[in-house]
Amino acid sequence: VQKKRHRLYAEMAKLVGAGFSAEKAADALLNQNESGPVADFARGLKKGLGSGMSVADAISSGTESVSELEKSILKSAEKGGRLEEGFDHLADYFSLLESTRKQIVRNAMYPVAMIHVAVPLSAFVTSTFTDATFLGTLVKWFAIIYGIGAIIGFLTWYLLKQGKTSVAVDRFLNGIPVIGNARRSLALTRWCKVLHIHLLAGGKTAEGVELAGNACQAAGLHRSAMRMVPEIRSGNPLGPLLVANRTFPRDFSNAIVTAEQAGELDTEMSQWAHYMQSSAVASMEGLGEWLPRIFYVIILIFVGYLVVSGYQQYLSKALSILDSIP
Repeated sequence: VQKKRHRLYAEMAKLVGAGFSAEKAADALLNQNESGPVADFARGLKKGLGSGMSVADAISSGTESVSELEKSILKSAEKGGRLEEGFDHLADYFSLLESTRKQIVRNAMYPVAMIHVAVPLSAFVTSTFTDATFLGTLVKWFAIIYGIGAIIGFLTWYLLKQGKTSVAVDRFLNGIPVIGNARRSLALTRWCKVLHIHLLAGGKTAEGVELAGNACQAAGLHRSAMRMVPEIRSGNPLGPLLVANRTFPRDFSNAIVTAEQAGELDTEMSQWAHYMQSSAVASMEGLGEWLPRIFYVIILIFVGYLVVSGYQQYLSKALSILDSIP
């Protein structure tokens, strides 16, 4: 999904930047004889725009589920005549996710291959010195391994989903080493990108903070944003509200205070959007390195258990043979 999204938004940014309207950009993609997701995207966009929809609504109706981040950025960008910047923001974001996914998969290949070699060897040893069959032992161990993997995968998906709406789960996830830093950086990246494009398009700060809160996919940031919106609409500046809110980094909050006083909030938000994305890249690279390492250690422990277990079974069998000798 990330790879497809990155390519689509990168192509749209290039075409819109060359002077194409969104509808003509969709035509250009179709004229390239594209197929699959790109063609579906272009047809859905063209159909929606032809029906009078906005770009965000047309993309939402023409493709599979679209995130609040995409909707918020595209709505603000289109409203302010900044579609190229909006598509660029999204292309960069999905490029980050795709590069991290590739790194995690690449780093995980060796430990996964190792366990698929170790388990059959252990099953062979076990079946040799016990009454268990090789196939039965092999199926048993792989069922256990894949079962544990499925449980971990489901729990990860569930916790990440709950972290979008539950402040307690959000706080728990952010407290996990490496994973918490990566998740927090990504949430702040989404927050800054949405608010930046909204301010760049000339939108009101309160509306931008609300859109950013809806798009950040983190319950803590969302709650903080929603609490600030009424205060901003009442005339209070954003900076002091951020300083009073411990959810946001102190350096970020202090910089926003200064930027508001200087009348350069959109410029400052642009710089922080880049900084947060760089921080997210570093965090995601760390995640891409450490997750396979953790997986590797777990596999080493498991393989060690299989080796010791096989040796014990061999020793027990040998001792029983010796005991049977008169």
